[in-house]
Amino acid sequence: MNKNYWNKYYSKKLGVQESSSFAVYVLKMMSDGDSILELGCGNGRDSFFFAEHGIQVFALDQSEIVISQIKKENINPRFICKDIRSYYFYNFKGIYFRWAKKDRKYKYKY
Repeated sequence: MNKNYWNKYYSKKLGVQESSSFAVYVLKMMSDGDSILELGCGNGRDSFFFAEHGIQVFALDQSEIVISQIKKENINPRFICKDIRSYYFYNFKGIYFRWAKKDRKYKYKY
């Protein structure tokens, strides 16, 4: 996790806005009113998607830049600027993490 890299990245652009295909897949396993913790939420694209579908979202990212860009006064999703290693994990239905390091041997769909 390179905080400086992500701060620099998000200071230039907000990134992809549409929800990921993985978020669409995960939503099928959730019910209205469930809560989820998203680790490394970035620009919040999947957080907003889950919230629009009745899921209570707590979204964590260590980049102050991106959190300040997307944080609103609304309650859902709730964006938190914190390193995941120092966050207390409440009782969530699930923990959502949509990042995998690319490897030359494998191609990732999501």
